Amino acid sequence: MSRIRFHLVLLLFFLLLTLILTYPLVTRITTHVPGSELWAFDEYTFVWNIWWFKYTLLNLNQSPLASNFIFYPVGVNFALYTMTMLNAALALPLVPFLPLPLLSNLITILAFVMSAYGAYLLMKFLLLDVRFQIDRFNQGSRIENQKTEMAAIAAGIAYAFTTSKFVYAAIGHYNLVGTEWIPFCVLYFLRTLKRGALRDTLLAGLFLALAMYVEMQIGVLLAFFMLLGLLVSRRWRHISWPRLLTQLSLMGVVVALLYLPVLLPVLNELLFADYTLKGWGDAQKLSADLLGFVSPSALSSWAGLNWNQELTNVVQGKSRFSDVNTLFVGYATLALALAGAAAYRRKVSLWVIGALTFALFALGPLLQINGVSTFDLEGVKLNFPLPFIILHYIPIVQANRVPNRFSVVLMLCIAMLVGFGAHWLAGRFGAIAGRVGTRILFPVAAMISLLLIADHLSIPLPLTDARVPEFYSQLANDSADYAILELPLGWRNSFGTLGAEDTRVQYYQSVHHKRLLGGNTSRNHPFKFDYFASLPIVSSLIAIEDYQTVPPDVRAFDKTYADEFVRFFDLRFVVVHPPVAGRHPYDDTRAAALQYVLDVLPLDPVSASEDLLVYRVRRTPMPDDLIMDFGEPAARAYHGMGWDREEEISGARANWATAMRAQVYVPIETVSDFQLSFSALPFTYADAPTQIVTVVANDRVRLAPIKLSEGWNTYEMRVPASALQRGLNVLTFEFAYARAPREVMGSDDARPLSVAVDWMRWTRK
Repeated sequence: MSRIRFHLVLLLFFLLLTLILTYPLVTRITTHVPGSELWAFDEYTFVWNIWWFKYTLLNLNQSPLASNFIFYPVGVNFALYTMTMLNAALALPLVPFLPLPLLSNLITILAFVMSAYGAYLLMKFLLLDVRFQIDRFNQGSRIENQKTEMAAIAAGIAYAFTTSKFVYAAIGHYNLVGTEWIPFCVLYFLRTLKRGALRDTLLAGLFLALAMYVEMQIGVLLAFFMLLGLLVSRRWRHISWPRLLTQLSLMGVVVALLYLPVLLPVLNELLFADYTLKGWGDAQKLSADLLGFVSPSALSSWAGLNWNQELTNVVQGKSRFSDVNTLFVGYATLALALAGAAAYRRKVSLWVIGALTFALFALGPLLQINGVSTFDLEGVKLNFPLPFIILHYIPIVQANRVPNRFSVVLMLCIAMLVGFGAHWLAGRFGAIAGRVGTRILFPVAAMISLLLIADHLSIPLPLTDARVPEFYSQLANDSADYAILELPLGWRNSFGTLGAEDTRVQYYQSVHHKRLLGGNTSRNHPFKFDYFASLPIVSSLIAIEDYQTVPPDVRAFDKTYADEFVRFFDLRFVVVHPPVAGRHPYDDTRAAALQYVLDVLPLDPVSASEDLLVYRVRRTPMPDDLIMDFGEPAARAYHGMGWDREEEISGARANWATAMRAQVYVPIETVSDFQLSFSALPFTYADAPTQIVTVVANDRVRLAPIKLSEGWNTYEMRVPASALQRGLNVLTFEFAYARAPREVMGSDDARPLSVAVDWMRWTRK
């Protein structure tokens, strides 16, 4: 068999294994995606990514790294979001022709296949590089070649079809299924260390960039592995260190250049954003449990555990471990890895050290054993700190607050040890069999493969229904730009949820293209959650979804505010989704939330079925004279970033701007010239400079600056039609200074104050 044909057959073999081991995905490949209904529906984040990447580039002509189609109107920055940009780019040419679930599933299948193939190539390189022909069980070059191929295939199976991959697929974490570029990066990095070819250096940089375009945190994990590789390679006398450092610098340049479109926004967010997560996040909760390494996953086909019950227990804090167990190594897998480590000792030191190091990091900041992290030693309460704590104090690296993700490199190290163990075992059987060695290798290879597969067998793989309700296809026929309100209504980032977020609702946007108040992101400024939590009507819905009641006076106010609320968001439809049994809180509170919107909002029914309730919103025209009373809760929708809550200020109920910039949202139905009037009071102190206000409309038109006088005064400016757009407009007020009273007046107030605003008036000219 020719070399090319062999590799094609091998790829087909890995494809066949993928289709079998992800069953029943292949039977529902156009309508369902891997995921679990009782988890977070993260799978639909990644399906949505494919659409959003295409829609922004080809329809909106803008960067995909920001959006106000979700979290409308405040929007979100996607620099630290799991965009899986490479997957979206691979799918881009096919988005107009194939359904999104099919595209997503093809990418998932590709990830399994290429993970196996990459690990196969890496293992083969390692075996050939260390010249195992000196093995005392060597039966000749033909047998040695067969042993090498068999061991490399075993390593590919051990890496690609491990429990962690299936669990990540089952909870919708496709960014951690897409680790196929890791073995390719490691392969060419090691080739750079040992051979120093320019081609290897460039390819190592290329595959590192590709891996980061799927999940940026992989860059940090691979940097750790490369550091280990350099430490282990110190004893390789043939290395020219000046040349190696030059090549590694070149590799860094390649990565930086290829990743530059994302690297600069990411660094800006990590280093300068004022919403950096404080503390440890959920690092302890999202750590591996020591017992988890040898405890089968609830997804395992033979463990006798209930997957849905496990998910429910984790959500309720009643599970055996603090999080879903993603790090079961496998019994046969572990035995083969130990055999490989023992048989070849110093030749596999990098993989042994790597496995131990990444296992330690995966355990998180404090040791957990069977869900316990505080141990009672005869009355003395003890915690055992682990090396992950050090990472918390390293800039940029500290952004990784999910220790169990170190498993993606840990399992590669174990897979390589499995390959060495399989090579050793094949040699033992070959020696025992004597002249029949070449014939016995096939059943040995089959036995090893079956044991590895049985270790991690997770059939049937959970799937969720990705079919989009028919109403959204009808809605897509309306090309107008407006917002819809959906129940469940919620917002989620990696560290918390406001309301009852359901990412499927965001995925349906890929069909209808309308703006949504809710949404899912990775990180966001606290203001984004605070904005929605403070809005009348929205705050009531959040309370109802969280098992609370809305006082009669609040409900009455919401009803009087409903017309303004509808006009501000340009709300056209309310869509109420059915609950998923066992998915709290929405399955418990849907009826109350529905009754609230029927009581408060001006709605007319459009369609009703078991699957979906749709209501059209009655809207009154936008007034030509819009007054925003900043001192009242009803004005909170108009306040963008930079404003504090309303308070009594020099005899007026008003809001302080507490930054050098503050935003105001102004809705417009018909574009024309407008006059902006506002009542403002500058923060003044002894020797304070003159406060100057400059308004920038929609980040593109800067209006003439205005000098403010002491005390409350009214100011006016003309805003030309050329600066405005239909829908929501963002007016950014830029101030000459913002100072804290504590610094300049001896007050206890530490807020940086610039200007207080009592009211604004927006009048059509």
